[in-house]
Amino acid sequence: MPSITPRKNKDGDIISYTIRVYHGYDSKGKRLKPYTMTYKPAPNMTVKQIEKELNKQAVMFEEQCKQGLLGNNRQKFGAYAEYVINLKEQSGELRHHTVVRYRELLKRVNEGIGHIKLSDIRPQHLNALYEQLSKEGLRRSGTKAILKSSERLNEIISAKGFTNKEIFIREYAGLSCSTYRKAIKGEKIAENSAEKIANALDVNINNWNRTTDLFHLKL
Repeated sequence: MPSITPRKNKDGDIISYTIRVYHGYDSKGKRLKPYTMTYKPAPNMTVKQIEKELNKQAVMFEEQCKQGLLGNNRQKFGAYAEYVINLKEQSGELRHHTVVRYRELLKRVNEGIGHIKLSDIRPQHLNALYEQLSKEGLRRSGTKAILKSSERLNEIISAKGFTNKEIFIREYAGLSCSTYRKAIKGEKIAENSAEKIANALDVNINNWNRTTDLFHLKL
């Protein structure tokens, strides 16, 4: 719910109201600066009319904030992207493993444009970002992953409540069943495929340069 604070003049009379909408925290746990607007009642409005209109304005303003319709020229891309992910997570629109995956991807995107204000982002920024991500993708694509233990993988899948492994691989990890079969046979699979499996199972993927809880990574 928005917070509403009256603003008074030196005589103690209310001249306007400040409406604030808070929208979570950034990736470092610091509370994001709230969206604010000022509502000034028209002259000769009754207390009841002011209260009704003030509540209406607060609801409308909060809805605009949720939908990202505000023209905040000072907000940077990184803060806005984190706000959107938080909003989707709190509303239940995204599964936990999807949120984890988005935040992992956001780290790479923020290296390119996270520091730029939304109003300042231009096509050349996006082109440079695309080129940067493409080069990173080429470096990563040569890395393969080998499953440490098929028994361990199946144990984690079952512990997470997935009784049908093929449905888990297709719908939650977004992979083909052939990739799963290759993995449990001890064959090499693409690094990003191993990452999708780990994300879907909420398994630690903090250090992809060496090893994970489930996979060995090799060039």
